[in-house]
Amino acid sequence: MASLTITLRATIPAPIERVFELLTSPQHIPQWLPGCKSVEPPAGLRKGSRLVVGFGTRAAEFEVVELTVPSNFGWIERKGRPGNHVYFNLGFAGGSTNLAMKAIWEARGVWARLFGELSRRKDAKRFFEGVVNNLRRIVTTSSAISISPMARRRSTSTPARSPCWARKSPPATRTGPRRKCTSSSSATSTTWCVPTTG
Repeated sequence: MASLTITLRATIPAPIERVFELLTSPQHIPQWLPGCKSVEPPAGLRKGSRLVVGFGTRAAEFEVVELTVPSNFGWIERKGRPGNHVYFNLGFAGGSTNLAMKAIWEARGVWARLFGELSRRKDAKRFFEGVVNNLRRIVTTSSAISISPMARRRSTSTPARSPCWARKSPPATRTGPRRKCTSSSSATSTTWCVPTTG
């Protein structure tokens, strides 16, 4: 099955902890996710969590596959448009946050591959612009969005373990799903680690 990978970047004028809290709190997701009207369940997220996301008359089911405080968040769409993956990578930039989004679309069939690539690129760009604009609006119009105690602890205590793209090699003892890491070929290179199945 062929896949199309699109990576886009922007800067959000807010600290990394605040942006991470907005991205990963179910109650905030409808504020920044373009077209989203509701998210169930409204509880906290962890790897493996499933969310039913309402887009008006259409509903999708997202499975959280990446959640590392305060730098990574990602999901795979299981129902709605199965095969769509979205990963966010957050980086410290002084008082701002560098936000990178990697969208992976798995073409299901020859026709989808031939006719879907251009449209998916446009859709991904439009989606990312909507996310960035919504996040910028939220952080500039609201003065106090709470930061979860977990994010606050991680940002003020001992440094968190390096994200997977910053490590030279995987840890000696490995638990959880395997990861496939790839590097983007831009001037500011980011290596993406995506959970693999099987």
